[in-house]
Amino acid sequence: MRRQQVEARRAADADQARYRRWYKLRIWYARRHDCLKVALFRCATPGCLERATDVDHIKPHRGNWDLFVDRDNLQALCKGCHSRKTAAEDGGFGR
Repeated sequence: MRRQQVEARRAADADQARYRRWYKLRIWYARRHDCLKVALFRCATPGCLERATDVDHIKPHRGNWDLFVDRDNLQALCKGCHSRKTAAEDGGFGR
């Protein structure tokens, strides 16, 4: 029983480390682009003039960690565009 608890804790720690890395990368991206665009952090969708609120993966990572943390695979989208894009990639809202 003790071994299972240790393994479960290791898995939880690994997940938490990945989440922290994504959080830091997301903050880095948002700050970098806010500075470059002088607080006009606009959605990357052509024709959309909304303020970007979400950091999105351009190419879906599908669990690929290298693609997940690739800085060149990020873009800024507004909430609506991010939701539509994610739903289209996942096959609809609620999967």
